[in-house]
Amino acid sequence: MYQLIEGRLERVLRSILRAMRRDIGCADAGSQGSSLMQIIATIFVFVWMGLVVVGVIGVIRGRVLWARIGSRRAAGWVLGSALPVFILIGVVAPKQDSTQSVPAPLVAAPAPALSTTTAAAAPPPINNPVPVPEVNTPAPVLPTVEVWATVPARSQPSTAVTPGAFCSDAGATGYTKSGTLMVCETSATDSRLRWRHA
Repeated sequence: MYQLIEGRLERVLRSILRAMRRDIGCADAGSQGSSLMQIIATIFVFVWMGLVVVGVIGVIRGRVLWARIGSRRAAGWVLGSALPVFILIGVVAPKQDSTQSVPAPLVAAPAPALSTTTAAAAPPPINNPVPVPEVNTPAPVLPTVEVWATVPARSQPSTAVTPGAFCSDAGATGYTKSGTLMVCETSATDSRLRWRHA
């Protein structure tokens, strides 16, 4: 039984190889096997992508009726079966040989300029160099700018304070809406800072 399947598989592969030779025009036997493996790897890539897409849709929606996937569990199995196919792609895909010739670049390099004259001789070295005079330039003077900024007093809140409300800075002063002076302090009965009458 296995010999029958193996014989049929061999005939199918030979017919594919003949069709490739006729359609693609492969020159040598090495490239024929390599291109056949490339075709098989490409087919596996499409199968893998289909499994992943259908599996993800099934996991999200819960079912894919046209693919006969009725539950998320079945969709998970479909998605899980994509992993062996992905591994199979790596096994079947033809390896790139580092000894293969690299194709020439399509951009042509500029041709060297042709000259009919001979190259001029280098000038003789100078034995007496001319000293360069040193120029003393004063350092630039940067203008000073005085900046006056008003810093708001930390003890004066920008808004009116409420008597009895909590405060954070001990000793800070503030005014109520009616203009009464308040101080941020603790009392004999309360250890927390509050706005109290001054």
